[in-house]
Parts: sequence; C-alpha cells; structure tokens
Amino acid sequence: MSPLFEAGRDLDVRAGCPNLIERIEAGMPSYGNDMTRANTPHECGLGRFCDTRSAIGCVGRDALLRVAKQGPLKQIRYLEIDGEAVPPCTEPWIVSAGDEVVGQITSAAWSPDFGTNVAIGMIGRDFWDEGTRLVVAAPDGARTLRVRAGSWL
Repeated sequence: MSPLFEAGRDLDVRAGCPNLIERIEAGMPSYGNDMTRANTPHECGLGRFCDTRSAIGCVGRDALLRVAKQGPLKQIRYLEIDGEAVPPCTEPWIVSAGDEVVGQITSAAWSPDFGTNVAIGMIGRDFWDEGTRLVVAAPDGARTLRVRAGSWL
C-alpha cells in the first residue's frame, strides 16, 4: 500500500479522477476524446514539451519544426456555450462562423459552479482569439459560444 493510501486509510482515500464537469472546468483535455494521435502536440497545447532540437531522427521532426515556427492551424480552446444546460456531448459538435466550419466541440457540460455551459474544442487559428463569438450545432439546436482565454479554474 502506498504511503498516501496508508496515511488516508481512516478517510477511505482511494485512487480517482475528476468527473466530466471538473475536468472541463480545469481545462484537462481527454486523450482519445479531445485529442488523438492525429493531432500534433502544438494543437493540443503541449508544444512547450517538445524539444525539436533533440528530435534528430524523429519521423515527424520536419512537421514539428514547421508547426513550432509557424504555429498550428487549429488548437484546443476552452469555450462557454450560451443557454440552458447542454445535452451530453457523445459525438463531436460542429462549430462554425457563418457558413464556414471552423472547429468542433468534443467535451461539454453544464457547470453549476460557474452557472454556464463549459466546453473544450479544437478551433481554427483565425477564430480562436478570446471573446470570439461562434455558433455550435448542439444536438438540441444551434447555440452561440464564446472563446475563452483559458480554463475556468
């Protein structure tokens, strides 16, 4: 038994993870949901962990160097969706600006703590600035959303 579990035995301390709402509020993207192997580290906000100088021989080195220099074309952003509580996000929701598809939302939930719908999505570079208003095709109809500079916590 680990020292942490031993110290917390009287409190029934066990391993766990945040629930969906807490994960989104904290800005914790989920691998396989909000990001996949198809995404670069820079798109996922993890570019600062890539040392391209030491990636000699890395299959994707040229692409990583290009993205590190030019910036990604899309990136995970934290979003606030207007209206009543959103339904569960079981499939990606399309985000658009006018007639142009500019991204997708992959995690969304009503946050009782913040009194709004919180979301994580991959948004195109020309539309990811804080305060940008876009439209998401949620299962219960189109809703306006606002791009945030960071997570809620």
